[in-house]
Amino acid sequence: MKALGLVVLFLSIKACTYSQFIMSDEILGVWQSESDEIAGAWLDTYQFYSDGRFVFNLNQYDEARRVNSIKGHYRLSKDTLFLKVESTIELIDGYFERNTLTSVHGSWSLAGNVIEKEIKQPVIKENYTIVKRCSEKTKTFCMLIDGAKYFRISQNPNDYN
Repeated sequence: MKALGLVVLFLSIKACTYSQFIMSDEILGVWQSESDEIAGAWLDTYQFYSDGRFVFNLNQYDEARRVNSIKGHYRLSKDTLFLKVESTIELIDGYFERNTLTSVHGSWSLAGNVIEKEIKQPVIKENYTIVKRCSEKTKTFCMLIDGAKYFRISQNPNDYN
């Protein structure tokens, strides 16, 4: 009887631990950091596609950023998300000026004739991070990536704009 109780306890712990893993179909979609609401712009955002592609979009409130997004491929194994960066979308040219409407970089923004360009990146190594479900109850599905909360805004990765 004691052995049966230990087996049941072990299986219960195993089931609870496994339920913390993000399943491959659950990761698909648009995931925004910090909030499950979209205001005038997106915060840091991941897009995960069913063909293994990902796009990481940097905070749109940061008007001084030169890198708009990071593109590549991902794979998920239990609680580990492997990311292989293949290209970036970067802003070139333009100039920096003071802008009282932005606050991310002390009111500096990129202005002028800015050109968006895709730049191929050397694939040096596969990066990885730990992912798991958020433990708190939220109205939107949430996961932790490197300890930061990301909320699923949409199950369709093409809904990011």
